[in-house]
Amino acid sequence: MHTGLKKLKGQGYDVDQALHRMLNDEVFYLKLLKTFSKDNNITVFKKAMSENNYAAAFEAAHKLKGSAATLGLTPIMPSLSKVLEDLRAEPPNGTLQIHFSQAQAAIDDCLHLLSETIGS
Repeated sequence: MHTGLKKLKGQGYDVDQALHRMLNDEVFYLKLLKTFSKDNNITVFKKAMSENNYAAAFEAAHKLKGSAATLGLTPIMPSLSKVLEDLRAEPPNGTLQIHFSQAQAAIDDCLHLLSETIGS
């Protein structure tokens, strides 16, 4: 197994399940991880939240959560789920900013780890 994938696995990422989804094609999986690290939805999510554009934030967060689930990026899933729950409420729940901060930190940590481990 690629050393970067071993490190991700050691940090709690569900590399085995993601690889299973990719038919154990490590090269393809690594390519998808690099693509995720440049996903425009990350920028859209952060910008939409800073502008209180909750519809755009919801859409971007939902796409990020789906990508993260597929790629086994489990550490960012709980905070994204909480943000989505907050955004579903009308008006958004009062915990939205707290959960957004947690999601932003988790995403940033993930991107940093991806950069270190696979050179994204």
